[in-house]
Parts: sequence; C-alpha cells; structure tokens
Amino acid sequence: MQFQRYMATDVFARELDSLHAFRGRKVGSGLLEYLEQQGLLSPRIRIRYPGPVARRFWLLAHEHWGARQLRHPTEPDGPRWEAAVELNEALYRWRSSLAYGPSDNPLDDPAPRFSEFIQHPSATTFEASASFRGNRPQRFGGDLLVRRSLTRRKFTSGNERWVCDPVGPRSSLVDSIAPIPSRLHAAIVAPSNQTTPSDQASCSAMSPTTTASSTPSSIKRSFRDLSDIEVADIERASSLSRMGWSGGFGWDELLRSQRVVMVSEAGAGKTYECQTQQARLWKAGEPAFFLELATLAGSSVRDMLTYDEEQRFEAWLRSQSEIATFFLDSYDELKLTLGSFEQALKRLNKALAGQLGRARIIVTTRPVPIDRELFAEHLPIPTARKATSTGEAFADIVMDRHQQKIKDETRPKPWRNVSLMPLSTEQMREFAVLQGVTDPDKLLADIRERDAEQFAERPQDLIELCSDWREHHRIRSHREQVESNIATKLKPRTAPKERVEFSQETAIEGSSRLALAALLTRKLTLRHSADADSVHASEAALDVSKILLDWSDAAQSVLLERALFGFASYGRVRFHHRSVLEFLAAKRLDALLARSVSIKSIKRLLFVETAQGVRTVRPSMHPVAAWLSLWHHTIFDDIVELDPAVVLDHGDPQSLSVAQRIRALEAYVERYGRGGWRGLSTPEIQVHRFASPELAPSVRRLWKSGIGNPEVRSLLLRIVIAGKLKACADIVYAIAMDAAGDDYERSLATEALVHLSDEHLEALAESLENEPARWPDAMARRALITLFPTHLSVSRLSRILKRVKQNVRSIGELNHRLPHEIEIAGLSPEDLDELRQALTDMILDGIAWAPDKYPHVRTKRYELLPALIATCRRQEAEGVRTEAWISSSLLAIRLSKNEHGTEREALARLRIAARARRTFAGSARDGLLEGRCFRRDDS
Repeated sequence: MQFQRYMATDVFARELDSLHAFRGRKVGSGLLEYLEQQGLLSPRIRIRYPGPVARRFWLLAHEHWGARQLRHPTEPDGPRWEAAVELNEALYRWRSSLAYGPSDNPLDDPAPRFSEFIQHPSATTFEASASFRGNRPQRFGGDLLVRRSLTRRKFTSGNERWVCDPVGPRSSLVDSIAPIPSRLHAAIVAPSNQTTPSDQASCSAMSPTTTASSTPSSIKRSFRDLSDIEVADIERASSLSRMGWSGGFGWDELLRSQRVVMVSEAGAGKTYECQTQQARLWKAGEPAFFLELATLAGSSVRDMLTYDEEQRFEAWLRSQSEIATFFLDSYDELKLTLGSFEQALKRLNKALAGQLGRARIIVTTRPVPIDRELFAEHLPIPTARKATSTGEAFADIVMDRHQQKIKDETRPKPWRNVSLMPLSTEQMREFAVLQGVTDPDKLLADIRERDAEQFAERPQDLIELCSDWREHHRIRSHREQVESNIATKLKPRTAPKERVEFSQETAIEGSSRLALAALLTRKLTLRHSADADSVHASEAALDVSKILLDWSDAAQSVLLERALFGFASYGRVRFHHRSVLEFLAAKRLDALLARSVSIKSIKRLLFVETAQGVRTVRPSMHPVAAWLSLWHHTIFDDIVELDPAVVLDHGDPQSLSVAQRIRALEAYVERYGRGGWRGLSTPEIQVHRFASPELAPSVRRLWKSGIGNPEVRSLLLRIVIAGKLKACADIVYAIAMDAAGDDYERSLATEALVHLSDEHLEALAESLENEPARWPDAMARRALITLFPTHLSVSRLSRILKRVKQNVRSIGELNHRLPHEIEIAGLSPEDLDELRQALTDMILDGIAWAPDKYPHVRTKRYELLPALIATCRRQEAEGVRTEAWISSSLLAIRLSKNEHGTEREALARLRIAARARRTFAGSARDGLLEGRCFRRDDS
C-alpha cells in the first residue's frame, strides 16, 4: 500500500483493495465502517459537519435542481457557517494544488473555529457515517465534504473521510485484517445499513417539501416491443404508444433478453434510464457498464472504465458464470460524429474475450436506421449446445408430452427491439413533483387546456415545462424556455468559489463559440483536461483551447465545469442537450452579424450548392438556420424560398409572426403539394408550436386549391387539430364522411371534429353505427376509439363491435387502445356493467373446445379479451362482486393465453377476487360450461 498523510475514503479503500484480502469483493465505505466498529482500523482525524451545515452545503451544490426547501433547518449566515465554508475552501485549495499552488492542509494545525467540524474517532464511540452512493443523496448527516468529481455529470456531495496516519505499518495492517473469520466476510464487504437516530432524522430532512403527501423517488418507465415494421416506421410506433399500450413491461422483463435495441425519439429518457439501471445493477453488486458508442468507436473498453469498473470487469471475466450488462448509448450521435458502428462492436467483442453468452447488451438510438446485421454479426448470441438424447427425451416424444412447449412460449426473447412508452398522466404528475413543482395539478390542467399532453410525454420536454412553470406559472414559448435553461445552467458555482470569475454574458459568449465549432467540425465532445489524451480517439474531441484562444486555461476549465455541460468520458464533456447546442450556435452567428461580419459569409455556412447546381440549406445546419431566421428576415426569406420545411421542422415556429407563418405554410404547400410521397415528417410538437387560429383562412384556401401529396394534406389537418381552427370544421367533416377517402386522413378529420367539439359529431356517430359500407372495419375501429366514450355511448359501442372485427395477431385499436380507454374513461357503474356484459356475450358467441390446442377453450373474438379484462378490473377496484361479474372474470381468466404487463397484474387481481367469492365462482363456472357447451365431453 502507498500511504499519504491525508487520504480520502475512496483513495484509502482503493489502496486497501490492492491487498486482495477480501476475496475480490468490493472494498468501500461499508468495509471501512465495519473495521472501525470492530476496532481494527481507525482514522486519526475525520471531518463531520453538523446537519444544518451539511444540508446547506447540499443545497449549494445542487442549485441546478431549482429552488428546494428542506423539512429540517439549514445553517443560517453566521460565524459557524463562515468557518465551515472557510474550512471547505481550504481543503479544496489543498487538494487542487496544481491550480492554486502548494498550500498547508488546514488539518495540520487546525484553527479553533474549525474544532466543531473535526473529530478524533479513536477517542469517540463509533458512529456509522451517512451513505452518499450514486448521484442522489439517500441519507444525510455523516462525513460530508462537497467536492468536484470529473466522473459525474453534476456537482455531487461526497461521503469522504480523511485518514491521518493509519494504524501501524503495512505488515501490521495486513495482520489485523487477515485473521478475520471467513464467516464474517459477507458482513464485512456489505455496506453498513446502520444509522443512528440523528442519521434517520437527517434522512427525512432531505425530501423537498411539496403539496403531495409523499414524493416518489423515481418513476418506473415501461417499454413496448417493436416489430420490424414499426422499427422501420418509428413515427407509427410512437403514435401507437401515445394511443395507449396495455401490454407494456418494465426493466425486469427487458433485462431477461440478451440483445436489445432501444429506439425512442430525442428527450424520451433513453440515456437517463440506462444510466439509472446501470447504477442500480452496480449497487446490487452486478457487473454493469455504461459506454458511449461515439467514444467506443475510437477507444478500448478498458480505457473507458474507471478503476473500480475495471476491477469488476476483470472479476466477471474470471467468474465464468455471472451475467454482465453493457449499455451502449447513442447510436445516432455515433453516426453524427462519423464514427464506425462496426469498429465499436469489434472493440467490445474483443474486450469480452469469448464471453458473449454471458453478456447482456443494450443499444440505444433515436429513430434512425441502425445496422442490426452488424450487431448480430459481431455480438452474436452463441448457440446453446444440444442436450444428449436420452430415454426420457424419447419417451416425451412418443407420449406427446407438450408441456415444455407451453413453457417455451413464456421464455424471454433473446433479441428484442423496444421503445420507451410515453409518460402517463400520473407519471407526469409524479415527475412534476420531483422537479419541485408545488402545484402539479394546475400545471397538468394548463397542459390539458392547451391540448399539449403529448408534448409533456417526454421527460426532456416536461423538465423544460416544469422549470418554466416554477418561475412563471405559465407555459412559455420554446425559445424562451431554451434561453432560460441556458441562463440557469451557466450560473457560477458559489461553494467552493470558482478559480476564475467572469460574467454570465461572457459564459454565454464562450459557450456559443464552442457550440458553433462543435457543429461545424462534427465533434460533439469537448476536451476538458489532459485525461482526454488517455483515450485513443482523442482527436475526435474538440480542443477547447484552439477555439477559446483568448481564454486562460483556468477560465476554460471553469466554463466546462458548469451545469450546461455534462460528462462524456475521461477528460471530456458535451452540451447537455442538442437543442441547447443548436440554439447557441445560432446565437454565435447572430453575434457575428451584430459585429458587422458580412451576411454573405454567414450564408456560406448555412447554404450550399449541390453538384447539380441547386442551392439549398446545408442539412447539418437546418436547426441553426431555423433559429437564425427568427432574428434576420433575409435569412428567413432565403429559407422559405429554398426549403420552407426547415422553419416548420426546427427552431421555434411559435416565435415567428403570423405573417411569417402564413408565408412559410403557403411556400411549403406550393413546393411539396404536387405529386406523391416525399418523405416529409414534421414533428408533432413543431406542428403545435406552428399552429394558431389566424391560419384558418390560409388553410381553407390551400385545401381547396387541390393538394396531391398526402403528407401535405395530413400536415394541414394536424394544424387544424393543434390550432383548433373552427373555421375549417365543414372541411374536416366532409373528409371524415368520405367513404372513398384515405383512412389516415379520415382519422385525422374525426380527431379534429372531437377537438373542435363540432355539432356534426352526433351525425358522425350515427353513421358509424348504421352505415357499414361507409365505415369498413379498419376505419370503424379508428373512429370508435376516437369518439368513445364522450361522443359514443356504451350501447352504441356494443352494437358497432358486433360487426367490427380485428385480426387477433395484429396490434391495434380493439386489443390495445380500447382497453386503455376503458381504464381511464369516466364511465358510470351502470355503463361499466353494461359494457362488461356486452363484451362477455360477444366473446361467448361461437365459443368451442379445441382438444389439440392450448388453452382448450377457444373463442372467435380474442381481440375483445383485453377489453373485458380491463372492464372486470375496473369493477373489481370499485368493489363489484356480483355473480355476473364473477362469470365474466372467470371467462377472461380461462381464455387468457400469454399474460404480459398490465394484463398479468389485472388477471392476478381478478383471480384473487374470484377466489374470495368461491361460492359464487363454482356456480358461475358450471353455468358457463353447461350453457355454452365447451366441456370436454361435448367436443
């Protein structure tokens, strides 16, 4: 071991681990606490701040979380607080000698004012320290020192114990550890869970006060499987998710698969979810590693791992039995930096050293084409060795023992394409509470009033909404939100003080220069320190010193340590979100124009001439051009002339004037309206920002002019919905009733009528029931989901369902959207009872016994079974236990095949409720079997 006079807990634990005295298990604060408790090892000096002081330090280190209030008091200004800050800064300067120069450690000759914070453990009773493992504090009141960690995204509060003069030389330390009985090893290596009463009180102090009775610590996200078709058409897959997926599953189910591709749009929370799961698995003692593909393409796996991670990786390779999880993040950013996906996969394959069968690999990406063949080629799942033939296996074949086949149906999929499901309304509320919103119900009400629920379904969008709401109590424009976000994240750190002071304007100016350089060079990671040179692909990182030539090294470092930048890899950071990067790049060009830089030179960065001599907007600069068009009319004019889709798809269309939006829309229709499909796709949130009632006359005129491109026609209908253009109600009603029209356009028109609360809705519902020729099955299914329950009664829905059917193997309205609507609809007890009975009758109609299939009881209307389960589940929650309800519940249980997600939970509740009413259950089952003739005797 290599000793120093003062050592932080993690440094001392690392040296202790080098003795290999604990059978390869993790050596951390839990072990040190145990050794101290047993009197085997004691630090001579330790810093422990009182609870109020520690809580104030925590608040200062987490200013980027917004305003927080703690239930327990924080230290006020005064001599004790000033002494704590002085001690903390003195320790920080001593540790950062390279930046501040050599200085004395304040513990060598501590001033009297520091005595309250300095403990001598050898002379005191053992007290378990608080645990600050991970990015979020779990307990409070222990050894606390606010520190800067280059391996974290944010400033975190570290649980650090300062050790002075370890007991005895190396030999005596080894002797004191080695004799520990083997039966105690499990207790030694496990983190201590003991807390003193003061620790427990401080723990409760860490929860921010809100109007909710309890604050959720995290939100459990769900996933849905994507078919190959949906992977190719992610927009359709996202729409299905918004409609309500009743078969979602969580991380526990997802981690049963060995290879996963997670496809979700930007801001959906892919990276956060993977980092959270990696931390959870790591804390549980499992080998789990988070790797960015853009870095992996030019670096070895080991270069990307910390010391502790590399040790656990080595232990996993030796174990020959454990499963390791590798999260490969951001395939889309890898492609943006022109990195090689194949090279990244080869590097991981090499690091795994033939252990592919014990590796669980999850790749995240935005909805961009991803080469799954390369994934399967370089990181395949080894084929399981076939079992030797035995007499028992032969007997199974002869006797047709097919029970194993049934079990195989429940086995996890080895390869899986999934998408993160949008946040539900309840999750939005929980998320808002976590973001410090004290009136989450008012926020959600404002979102509903604006019909903007789908714009709050992504965590990134909801974070911006919550931040805006806390300050203004209203939802502002996207431009204002981005500006506010940048200003907040570029605030200087207050504890400890930064080495260099500069204004926020200077920080914005420097950040905008880096943003523009990153986009132009396609290098999204920024070189923060010399640690970046240890990564083989250091040339892929943008050298900040070559951009900020007039900044000192210390000033560059201070800027990159602010919250606007997040950790990327060793010695590297990146802008925390793509929209911030794009906005700041545009602000830099705007600043150059303000300094009399030629507009022509700026336009040369934004526009390019193709090989065919056609002038267009440079694809990589679409977002920057859109932002810049808000401030410079000449750039807006050029974009509208060359590619009007840019101002719709990027930037903040809401900040355009009404005249500019009308002009952009007319140019869009003029350019793309003729002909067929062109691959246009304006994000839904951009349509919402663009739409306004003032566009109604233009939309009417453009629609009547005749538009051939279905994408442009759909865009106009989406604008009617988002902007609630009541003046276009007659147009959308005609589209909805057109039997020869496109199904998608008719669906949009029906949705528009609902949003407009149009008087024609009753006539449309009556037509849906009585005119089957006008409403074929596919169109009828979409319409009834849109209208139910507000504009379609239960009795009318039941009559429509008798004739409308759906392929049971497909994912659609009846087996996924309808159950979701039933779960959330405001239905009366009478409506639920009527709906349950109607669904039961339709499922029982034509039921039969199939001795050669499983389950043996079959029905022709399997697509209605999820709806029946949802209805019975709602009635069960409301306390309904009638014989008719039990009959329907037993029918649902009997007919269920594979149970997944919410269906599994609902059926479990139904089984419990039906079992509790077993007297009725027996007679109900007999009545079903005899009345419908599907007993085995009658087959």
